[in-house]
Amino acid sequence: RDPASLASFALLIGAVCVATAPATVLGVIHEYRSRGPVTTVLLGVVTLDDALTIILFSIAAGIGGSLTGGAESFFHSALLDPAREIGLSLLIGTATGVALKMLLPAARRKDTLLGTALGSVFLVSGLTLSLHVSSLLACMALGFTLVNLMGQPDPWFEAVEGIEEPVFALFFVIAGAHLDLKVILLAGSLGLIIVISRAAAKFAGAYIGGAISEAPKEVRKYLPLGLLPQAGVAIGLVLAAKNVLPDPDLSRVMVNAILASVVVNALLSPVLIRFALVKAGEIPADSGEMKGMHENGKE
Repeated sequence: RDPASLASFALLIGAVCVATAPATVLGVIHEYRSRGPVTTVLLGVVTLDDALTIILFSIAAGIGGSLTGGAESFFHSALLDPAREIGLSLLIGTATGVALKMLLPAARRKDTLLGTALGSVFLVSGLTLSLHVSSLLACMALGFTLVNLMGQPDPWFEAVEGIEEPVFALFFVIAGAHLDLKVILLAGSLGLIIVISRAAAKFAGAYIGGAISEAPKEVRKYLPLGLLPQAGVAIGLVLAAKNVLPDPDLSRVMVNAILASVVVNALLSPVLIRFALVKAGEIPADSGEMKGMHENGKE
């Protein structure tokens, strides 16, 4: 393979692997009503993680496009284009969030809230597609701006939750359509390497970051187990990344390897997150399974 294509391939995989699925983390924390320093730090990290991933991906895509034969200079592709994409995405999302906040008095019923929320997402997506910038980062900026400007965002969440499941189902059906059994067999070893190296990097990064910030021992020890899940953002980015690589075979291998990694982490991460929170002593004795364990111990 062309060394430039392989370098771009590695950069894109590295950027995509930064992502952590916040839904999995939040689901476990809410189910067991976890509280404590590990939970607090974990929530903060996964909140910022996806935004950082999209920014890193924009830079990696710019560098990768330059390496694989882009007509623009390396400086332009690697720095100016990503800076433009990130800045415009944040501007579109923030401006739409501010405008949406002004419409709140007119949108009180649940169906009106849902229509307004969907309309704002479609507006942001259309603008970003027209300007060739990141719709994921813009929508994230939209949600961040709206929630922080609103005193009570719960009605908006409740309105959107009604269509959450079918939207996720469609998203994963589209992702599954890119799975190719022949390519999965070829990419299987790469998927395993991604799972192991990603986990090692998460452990090393969390430990070093915890040591620098002088975080409690429990945070340094158990935080990495909460950073392993992958899902929505990783899938969305790898589907976008396949358009960066000019080699279609490399693109298929990358997509299937990342999707295989997502499946493995989806199966293991809920158990590992719960294990970390139990070991950190942050799951109350009267929550769910823990309550049953205590009751069985008394019998």
